[in-house]
Amino acid sequence: MRRFVAGCSAVILAIAACSSSSTPAPSGAAATPAGTGASPASSAASSAAATAAAGGSFDPSAISGTAVLSGWQSSPAEGNALTQTLLSFQSTYPNVKVDYQPLGGDYAAGMAAKFASKDVPDVFYVDAGYANQWIDQGYLAPLDDYIAKSGVDMSQFFPGYASIFKGADGKVYGLPKDGNTIGMAYNSDLVPTPPKTMDELISLAQSLKGKDGLKAPICLSSGLDRGLAFLYAQGGSLLSDDGKTEQIDSDASKTAVQWYMDLFKNGLGMSAADIGDDWCGTSLGKQHAAITFEGGWLDPAGS
Repeated sequence: MRRFVAGCSAVILAIAACSSSSTPAPSGAAATPAGTGASPASSAASSAAATAAAGGSFDPSAISGTAVLSGWQSSPAEGNALTQTLLSFQSTYPNVKVDYQPLGGDYAAGMAAKFASKDVPDVFYVDAGYANQWIDQGYLAPLDDYIAKSGVDMSQFFPGYASIFKGADGKVYGLPKDGNTIGMAYNSDLVPTPPKTMDELISLAQSLKGKDGLKAPICLSSGLDRGLAFLYAQGGSLLSDDGKTEQIDSDASKTAVQWYMDLFKNGLGMSAADIGDDWCGTSLGKQHAAITFEGGWLDPAGS
């Protein structure tokens, strides 16, 4: 059994339209019940634009064509949720066919290859960690005109999430798909009393080290969105409060980084890849690790 305790970091995912040779149609998908924020490409975008220009209401049935959608998939449960979203989208946009082509493995690397080859999906997921970089590099198309034409209500999006996908020019380059808070998840059979402090976490991990069937007490993601939580929890930081001075070489930051690296060095923590799994949710679900730090997408992926 898995349990969640207090969150320590946040992660946001989004879907953004690509700046490609095709012209994305105005999106109404953000208003669908599942709220994927997908923006389908369309061969009839000019028809929809003409309708809006003439002062008429937005007509989803006027949009037709095929849109290639890509992203990552953490679990079959997430895949099923997306399928339901696409079915809802299909009922709203009956003349649009969505060709879903998920990418496996390293998503960012896979998308980089697609950018280089100019074989880019019409709509794709963009993680908050590299959203600004992709915007600056011109990989994403601004959505403002399409948002205005289709009447998408931007107030339905949490401002903190939505702001991540705004460019320096003030334009919107993506719509938030979902967000989550990172928390500690654990196997309650192995961890009857969850740790509440860093010292308690270390003591627990030491007591679990070498336990039969357990490859590592803690499964640790290599992403900064996980590691930075431990940095900040111990008084470290990447930047000063005003964002003008780097703080990674401060004593507190150095101590926190060393503490985190010692988890690997002392055999208390391992990455999912080193454990032999695709991600830490699998490691927890298979009881290869007793503790991990993930978001709500872990359930039911870690079952």
